[in-house]
Amino acid sequence: MARAQALIVFARMPDNLTLSEASLPTLPTPLRARLLAMRSAAARNRSLVGYWLLAQGTELIDVTQVDLSALVTDTHGRPYIPGVPDFNISHSGDLVACAIARHCRVGMDVERIRNVNTTKLRRFLGEDRPESDSSPSDFFADWAAREATVKASGKIGLARIARVQLSGGLARVDDETWRLHFPKLASDYAACLATDVSDVKLQVQDLSESLTKYNAA
Repeated sequence: MARAQALIVFARMPDNLTLSEASLPTLPTPLRARLLAMRSAAARNRSLVGYWLLAQGTELIDVTQVDLSALVTDTHGRPYIPGVPDFNISHSGDLVACAIARHCRVGMDVERIRNVNTTKLRRFLGEDRPESDSSPSDFFADWAAREATVKASGKIGLARIARVQLSGGLARVDDETWRLHFPKLASDYAACLATDVSDVKLQVQDLSESLTKYNAA
């Protein structure tokens, strides 16, 4: 069996980002309508950058001529493109990341590290320890691990995040075990990739400069 491979491509969005739906290859009509209906230009830009990263990443792993217009969602709302390796997109703040994998399933999550009162969130997760027992970076790394696991499982939902059990680089939900990888994408962000196999050749590529050039073109 071929060894599993995963590529994470990511970019930090420049302040002057002015992408439009027309700047990307054709998107499915329902998705295009949803993007155009977004009131927040920043949210629209994050979504468009995610699809741009998907197009760039698939080229980097030698999947040519990816047709974004073929993008559909499964019964649980998880997007996929028939014939294209498993992928997952995440964004937080000004950072957007896309994981693309061969021979494994993936879930990706990024979280901007910030000072927030996590007491209620920890209570929601079933954690009783005081907030002072962990740093914001620890909390958001845990949260990213939980969300990446839920996304990899294909069944998203806030309640499912609380059901994820974390232990020693592994996560478990729905009687499935996932391997957790914690790439360092940026010093002020936590990131986690969940895979359904332990032996994964992981590569990470920063496309921030390419995005800036693309935006200026």
